[in-house]
Amino acid sequence: MLFASSCLVLCFLYLYVTVSSIFALFDSRSFGYVLKCFRGRKVVEAERSKVRENFLKTYGDRCHRVDRQCFGPDSDFLCQLLFFFNPTYTTDVSILVETCRSLLELVRDSGLFLLLCNFM
Repeated sequence: MLFASSCLVLCFLYLYVTVSSIFALFDSRSFGYVLKCFRGRKVVEAERSKVRENFLKTYGDRCHRVDRQCFGPDSDFLCQLLFFFNPTYTTDVSILVETCRSLLELVRDSGLFLLLCNFM
């Protein structure tokens, strides 16, 4: 159980670092412009719905078309997922679970897993 929870923590840590580095690229002017564009609640929900639909078309309902490049710094995979994610939708929760599984497989295959286990 400790092993599984530590792997889940590593997955969320990776997601946080990746997303925070992407948002650090925005300067305050461009970020303010984005906020002005999406002020209305209905507009934001409509945009989330569009992003969710595009995401499901691109990566599949169960993320079966996810590969290594989806976790790279230039990929929009995690940004899109975190933008439309809603914990009340079971589809979104299953996508998050599959993303964590894919990320765990990536870490295991790359050899980082053994390095991190020895570090802990």
